[in-house]
Amino acid sequence: MAVPIARQLAALRRLLIHSIGVALLALAAGSVAADTRGLEHQGEKRRFLLHNGAAAAQAPMPLVVALHGYRSKEKVLAAGDDLSSLRWDPLDALASREGFLVAYPAALLGQWNLFEGLRDTTLDDGRPLDDVGFILAVIARLVDDGLADPRRVYLTGFWDGAIMSYRLLCLAESPFAAAAPMGGTMAQTHRDACAAEAPSPVMVIAGTNDLILPYDGWIFYAGREVSIPETMEHFRLLHGCSGQESELRPDRNTNDNSRVREVRWTGCARDGAVVLLRVEGGGHTMPSYEPVPEAWIEKGGGHNQDIEAVEEAWRFFGRFTRESGE
Repeated sequence: MAVPIARQLAALRRLLIHSIGVALLALAAGSVAADTRGLEHQGEKRRFLLHNGAAAAQAPMPLVVALHGYRSKEKVLAAGDDLSSLRWDPLDALASREGFLVAYPAALLGQWNLFEGLRDTTLDDGRPLDDVGFILAVIARLVDDGLADPRRVYLTGFWDGAIMSYRLLCLAESPFAAAAPMGGTMAQTHRDACAAEAPSPVMVIAGTNDLILPYDGWIFYAGREVSIPETMEHFRLLHGCSGQESELRPDRNTNDNSRVREVRWTGCARDGAVVLLRVEGGGHTMPSYEPVPEAWIEKGGGHNQDIEAVEEAWRFFGRFTRESGE
């Protein structure tokens, strides 16, 4: 009996240390003001939230652009000028600790203009919203203002933000040194028209039990989302990878009914440029040590607590810079 009790006490001690650490990081993130900034694009005032802007005024910092998921038009209008719901607390805490900027661009009416046919993606005069141009303008503004290091601009996004991330990665000239889409698949239209000339390294985080954007792809009213395996094959070909290896990550939380398998492609033009964190049994949430509401687990299909997704992304980002800062 002594051994199991000792193990339980050790596990409890680790949990308490982690909980205290998370709380301290959250306090650190909260102590750094995130300010709302605006710029004009297509004749409209567009807004974004910036975390760590004051610190970046001392010297240019790495920049992580974080794209939010779907938000209803009603929710956006009810929020008014309040963009606080765009923040990812674990990402802000990490940025405060590691010293990088986070920009949270806001879709004008909650829905990114991913492709033709989506609701709430046109201006009053009927013109389609140019969200790609807006996101690129946010980056250009932060670089021009001397806040962001153009060689270390990174991209992540969840849900619709992940789909938009894939679209941005298919631009002929991408400003991103690396990207980590989470909880989202790639639109077939983006894959088929991909014009990337110097592809950015990419790490995808996806749950096999995602009930919102299924791992195996989905066909809906505005088009087809390809599967995660098809998405990874697209990037494998872009990066010229010739091999593959995988390993099962430690099962830190045995009660979450999921495991993380890291799949790495080898023989790529840039070493380690294509990675998948396949959350086996995971649902439509960003893996995190922290719990999420039970209702969201039921709606999304599960929640993995073996890894902290934003820390995995930042670790991946740290391996890459743009070959040119122009």
